[in-house]
Amino acid sequence: MLYFHTLRHLKSRQIGYRILYFVKNRLSKTNNAISINDKLGITNSLKFQIFLCDSDSYFPAEKRMTFINLNYNFLDGVDWDFSGHGKLWNYNLRYFNYLNQENGISLEEGLKLINSFISFFDQSNSSYEPYPTSLRIINWIKFSAKHKIKDKEIDDSLYKQTMYLRHNLEFHLLGNHLLENAFALVFASYHFQDGSLFGYSKKLLVDELNEQILPDGAHFELSPMYHQTMLFRVLDTYNLVSNNDSFNRN
Repeated sequence: MLYFHTLRHLKSRQIGYRILYFVKNRLSKTNNAISINDKLGITNSLKFQIFLCDSDSYFPAEKRMTFINLNYNFLDGVDWDFSGHGKLWNYNLRYFNYLNQENGISLEEGLKLINSFISFFDQSNSSYEPYPTSLRIINWIKFSAKHKIKDKEIDDSLYKQTMYLRHNLEFHLLGNHLLENAFALVFASYHFQDGSLFGYSKKLLVDELNEQILPDGAHFELSPMYHQTMLFRVLDTYNLVSNNDSFNRN
């Protein structure tokens, strides 16, 4: 009865994608050998007005990370698999919101963290989860744009994560998860100057915004946290689209 009353609230698309991803994950392994399509024209000159900044969560002098009011000092380098404060804390660690936090971190410190994660990412499939990947893509692109970073290893990793996300969108969860996936793909399409990806992600984003944003402007999950998160992301995306002419903005 518990399964029945759970499943009856799911859409047929959610059930179908849950089955699809279950089978897919059993039959295939994540491809770590993906490389950037040579036809893409990567841009490292995206323009933004003043960024919306996250609250401070990384304190370089102490090597301290603070998420959900829990602290941890990574004195010997960041352990990206750290689970001492639970999975949500680890997700926040992998979001990389701190790259664009209010008081900022230096270019050197940011690159050190990104490269550390890339080394971990290439050795572990546990880093392949669509929701953290979505936020990480956006934060890396914003940080790269701010500092005009031109680094093939970072772009290779970004492309790898983008292609994984593109083929593992969270249709089985829907809601804010799928919306964050769409935002990330829009950012990636601008960074990689990928018109095909932009066309797909724009349609997905518009469809999900039309479904998830109510007439009064609130997010349909009726949570102040989700409303704040979505407003933050919409303004970020407006910032991206209105200041860069890569594609037709209609």
